[in-house]
Amino acid sequence: MPELENLAGRIRIDRHDSALGRWAEAIYFPGPELAEHVEMMWFGEGYNSYRRDRILPRGTSFLLVNLGPPQLLIDPYGSPSSVFRDAWISGPQESFLETEAPDGVRMMGVAFRPWGAWALLGWQQDELAGEVVDLADVVGDLESRTLCQTLGEAADTSERFARLEAWLLRGGGRPVHPATRWTVDRLLATRGDARVGRLAEATGYSRKYLTRLLRREVGLPPKVIARIARFHYAVDRLRASAPGSWAEVAVDCGFYDQSHFIQEVRAFAGCAPGELLERPAPDDYTLVVE
Repeated sequence: MPELENLAGRIRIDRHDSALGRWAEAIYFPGPELAEHVEMMWFGEGYNSYRRDRILPRGTSFLLVNLGPPQLLIDPYGSPSSVFRDAWISGPQESFLETEAPDGVRMMGVAFRPWGAWALLGWQQDELAGEVVDLADVVGDLESRTLCQTLGEAADTSERFARLEAWLLRGGGRPVHPATRWTVDRLLATRGDARVGRLAEATGYSRKYLTRLLRREVGLPPKVIARIARFHYAVDRLRASAPGSWAEVAVDCGFYDQSHFIQEVRAFAGCAPGELLERPAPDDYTLVVE
């Protein structure tokens, strides 16, 4: 377990108080041993004044540990499909998820890098792709309950992060294939503009083998990873400044045309670009639905 005084220096506290609600979030940026597989961890508590939010896909897995009231996952028809009380895994998604927290939030989370859950925990990502499942279904009921209890009994936020980091580093992961990391890095660095065939050629593997490799270790084929990267680049562009036209954004962000751009925004965000900009956004990856 990392020393708490060193760990505390990597924690950032964000506080929010507005018409959207009131909450505090501690964001932890892990040290070198964990950072190559985990983007960040967080602990948040508070309440939302809105009813439902929409979480945009990021092409990676998340571990969520609930230390407070139940959280609801909403199905495509607008009704609660799952109630999460303890801990769960959200696998890499190709579309958005909608959630509700009617009684507030007190939760820890881990945002893995695309290959992180495979590398640290050995979870085969193609089996989790598109799924949101109880952690107990993946690691067993005893280990899931023990993790929740361990984090719940921590004296403060720093100790919670230290205990969660120790759990992630306990072993059981698998080596990441060099072609997986290189391909994903290229797709993200080029904002989805790299050609998959050329990437496969550069790795020395066939496109079919590379796709199978990424499905296993990341959970998504390279084409979908590229689409998600391109989508987020376009969203960042939209939010940074008012575009001259959708056609201009489409060309600048690598879409075939304006129609393709709008189609992709609808697929990943469930709304047209204009509506995406109009909806309140608690963070870069969340939209308020109602």
